[in-house]
Amino acid sequence: MALIRDYELPGTGLIVPNAYHVVTNIKVEKRIADFQPPVDTSRPDGLTVMNRSLETAVYWKAGYTAEIAVTVWKDKAARDIDANPIGLIGNNPSIISIVLVLVLLVWTTNVNLC
Repeated sequence: MALIRDYELPGTGLIVPNAYHVVTNIKVEKRIADFQPPVDTSRPDGLTVMNRSLETAVYWKAGYTAEIAVTVWKDKAARDIDANPIGLIGNNPSIISIVLVLVLLVWTTNVNLC
């Protein structure tokens, strides 16, 4: 199954209409305990200041985390003939969060799936 949606080539402003997005790798890990901040002896509590809000919980909270990689081709035919992909998504956490938003959009909007 693939997601068909427009893809903007990073840094170019060029948009490929109806690009073929395929999840090519998923790595799931379980963090047993909350990540503790590094020791900082200059502070009274001895711990480095960290943003412990819900928005940053993926970086420090115990539980499951996932890294998702998506490969993008011009269209299905390009993938079928083993052409080089036009894009890769999932190199860092900020891009991964965008991928997760795209995955959620699949279930909440009417998107053409193959």
